[in-house]
Amino acid sequence: MHTETADIALSPLTGVGGRDVFIARQPIFDHKKRVHAYELLFRGGLENICPPGDSHDAATQTIQAAWLTFGLPTLIGKTKAFANFSRDLLVSGQGLSLPAASTVIELLETIDPDPEVLAACRQLKEAGYTLALDDFVYRPALDPLIALADIIKIDFRDSDPAEQAELVRRTAPHGPKLLAEKVETHEEYGLAKTLGFSYFQGYFFCKPETVQGRALRGTPLTYLKLLQCVTKPDFDIDELESIIGVDVSVTHALMRYLGSAAFGLRSDVRDIRHGLVLLGREQTRRFVSLVALGEMGRHKPSEILVTAATRAKFCEMVGTDLGLEDRRPELFLVGALSLVDAMLDQPMSQVLVELPLADDLKQALLGGSSPLRPALEFVERYERGDWAACARLENSTGVSGVAAYKRYKDAVSWAASAWQA
Repeated sequence: MHTETADIALSPLTGVGGRDVFIARQPIFDHKKRVHAYELLFRGGLENICPPGDSHDAATQTIQAAWLTFGLPTLIGKTKAFANFSRDLLVSGQGLSLPAASTVIELLETIDPDPEVLAACRQLKEAGYTLALDDFVYRPALDPLIALADIIKIDFRDSDPAEQAELVRRTAPHGPKLLAEKVETHEEYGLAKTLGFSYFQGYFFCKPETVQGRALRGTPLTYLKLLQCVTKPDFDIDELESIIGVDVSVTHALMRYLGSAAFGLRSDVRDIRHGLVLLGREQTRRFVSLVALGEMGRHKPSEILVTAATRAKFCEMVGTDLGLEDRRPELFLVGALSLVDAMLDQPMSQVLVELPLADDLKQALLGGSSPLRPALEFVERYERGDWAACARLENSTGVSGVAAYKRYKDAVSWAASAWQA
């Protein structure tokens, strides 16, 4: 086996048999829509990174590298990481090589509770690991695993409310918390909460909650005016200065941004105009996009802002593969605006009426024909771990799969830094 661990900044991890390893993350929320953990989605799955037949030591080195060399703190911050384990990975003891405080061992639904499996689970529990059962469908034979599990994951789209309520009734006496996965609408989130689920996984937080009968007023409209200004090809610094100058929160955010890790400036700033000049037009567009979206999404889960910032930076970098190097600022803006409908609880088509975007930017956001659309589509597919769609886009557009993980990791890191500003 050859495991490339020397320079993750240059390439994704190379695992067993020379396989390139790609990874994405999907947030898992608690009942207050705070991020509790991230599920790590490996292209091909961990069982393909560490296939049966390789030595235990070699596979252990690979799985450790997947956690440690990839930069686990960058991907999950101070939360936990969920990862699927096949039976072979589980009974081999490889889970014990991972940090117990930040790792949730997620048992695939194909695993039966035979003596070896139960012994491995008890060993992990004694060592302080959290155990989760994936895609759970109850049958009496699973009772020994239910008794050991901390979390049970239920596919919310593959079961009806009656089945979900019955699973709650059956599992409650054993004490595990329930996690509803594939929660794609706010209605499903509300139903899962009512039924007694503790955790929620899916992209419901990226969807508008109300799409009719709500006009834009007050502060959201002010931030749309900021976006209106900077989305013009040659925006007017005087106009932008006047809008920022009447909003103390934006002025404060500008000063914090200038001194943040995201920008890296350590010079003294005399006034708003001086700050904008120091930023330059491209950085100003980034700053205004982030601040405006942050304010508009203030009452949304914070993950929606992190996701928008990650998409913005990822889209910008993917543009290099698409031969759109000269359109990086526009690609950044497309990524940043891709969740504005959810932030404002308005249809995207309605929000875009308020913004003087070029037609190809609007088409990219609406899913139409645009040279910018493949970048956003690749980013959206990658963030969901839809590897088959990513592979198709790699083949049809020339997007570099080898560079994708590095760019994803850099985008996640940049977004975390930007929101610390």
